[in-house]
Amino acid sequence: EAADAKANVARQEKAAQEQASKAADVQKKAQAATEHAQSEEQAAERWSQKSAAEAEAAAETARGQEKAAASKQAEAADAKAKAARQEKTAHDEARKAADAQKEAQADAEETRSEEQVAEQQSQESASSGQTAAEAAHASGEEQEAKAID
Repeated sequence: EAADAKANVARQEKAAQEQASKAADVQKKAQAATEHAQSEEQAAERWSQKSAAEAEAAAETARGQEKAAASKQAEAADAKAKAARQEKTAHDEARKAADAQKEAQADAEETRSEEQVAEQQSQESASSGQTAAEAAHASGEEQEAKAID
């Protein structure tokens, strides 16, 4: 009976050792699975951070492009306003030049008219002077004729 009990204890010890060995194997596998999961989690976190950094960089680039586009639009608006001012100035200058040309033309016509009047008066004066001289000459001839008579 003591031998049976001893053999029974030996079997139980062996079974306990096998159970302990299996438990150790399960624990090693669980530890490996935990480490693998942690590694995967860290990789996912790094990828997430990288993606977030890339997304932030893309957003920053987009903001920069937006600012550049707004700046270009402002420059274009300024250039358009400047062109409109230059066009108005050119139009004003052209109008002033046209007014000056009309005024010069009117002055020239007035001068020509005055010259024509002066020429006409000069011709009339010369003509009346000639008529007076002819009249005086004729009168002189009449007087000579009377004197001869």
